Amino acid sequence: MKRIRLITAILLIVCVPVSSLSADAGAVLSEARSEFYRIESLLISDDLDSARIYFSGSDKSYSEIVRMISSLDLKTLTSPERADCLFILIMISLREPQYLSFDKVKLDYLAAIRDNIGQDEVKSALLGHIVYLSEFNYKIAADALVNELASAAGGKDLYCLIGEYAMEKGKPGVAFPFLAKYLSGVYESDGPEKCAEESKKIEEAFRTRGYGYFAGKFETTRLKIALEASSEPSGVINSIKERAASLYRQGSVSEALELYEIAYNAGADAKALITIGDIYFDGGKYELAMRRYQEYPGADENPEILFKIALCNRKMGENTAAYSLFKKIESGYKDSDYYDDALYYIGTLNKDAGLFEESEKYFEKLRSERPGSEYVTSQ
Repeated sequence: MKRIRLITAILLIVCVPVSSLSADAGAVLSEARSEFYRIESLLISDDLDSARIYFSGSDKSYSEIVRMISSLDLKTLTSPERADCLFILIMISLREPQYLSFDKVKLDYLAAIRDNIGQDEVKSALLGHIVYLSEFNYKIAADALVNELASAAGGKDLYCLIGEYAMEKGKPGVAFPFLAKYLSGVYESDGPEKCAEESKKIEEAFRTRGYGYFAGKFETTRLKIALEASSEPSGVINSIKERAASLYRQGSVSEALELYEIAYNAGADAKALITIGDIYFDGGKYELAMRRYQEYPGADENPEILFKIALCNRKMGENTAAYSLFKKIESGYKDSDYYDDALYYIGTLNKDAGLFEESEKYFEKLRSERPGSEYVTSQ
């Protein structure tokens, strides 16, 4: 099974057929390719011991591949063949920089692609090369090539082509950043409405293929764009909060917080502030939680917010501040849902301070005034 995956990975490097070269040149090209792919299969499998043994027992290592390709007159090759040869040299320059300079080979490769990007075989070769680079930890090199080619190959559309190709090959992690760049280009050239429309299509494509995680990331992108484009944002804000809640349930805390912040900033949604504070509190970031609670409109007169701020103070060891807020709820908000909470924590803080008589007074008050409280029934 592992061998099948390796073969599939190697086939991402588009192997164009050898053209009508001379017999000798054709043999050299075929041998260079065969040797390169054999080495790649060992490296991709992380079978480094086998790779070292192979290198030590063969004179056809990288230096020999470079020598074989250098012996060819690249001008006599077809455009796809030339691109494939130069890609092999790019990979060698990345794997073993002492043999070749990536910057030099890159220029030759870009020239070969740029001059013939309109040819389907050349474009197919390029897509395979970029996906291969991206998948096997050479994303920076892939980006360097694509960014320089984009203007010559339809700008943002090249990012879309690469993303679609990667998705067809079952590589959603490779596809995502290229499709995200495509959407950025659409946004700049066609505006937020068109960008939201394209993002929806991409999201559905990922979901249809079973890539729910990446579909969700594009849903987040789409909602952000839709909010900016909407003249009536309330519906979009609700959708953003629903998405944020879903992300939080999945454990994507930072993404959920980002969306709740967007919802609050877009619509001054005070409830979003409470949720943001709760997320920070659950994550142990009590000072950040308290700051968000304190921003709630009328926080000083809201027993729920006073209680949450008091809990933050208690978690941070600020028991005097916490006690004061619990007392405020006890004295001023007897009819609130937080009255029994306040009595319980006042009693607990007194107990922690060694004031047992005072503590028992509040626990007795809790039992008599709120006999149905969970603090009483759970005892």
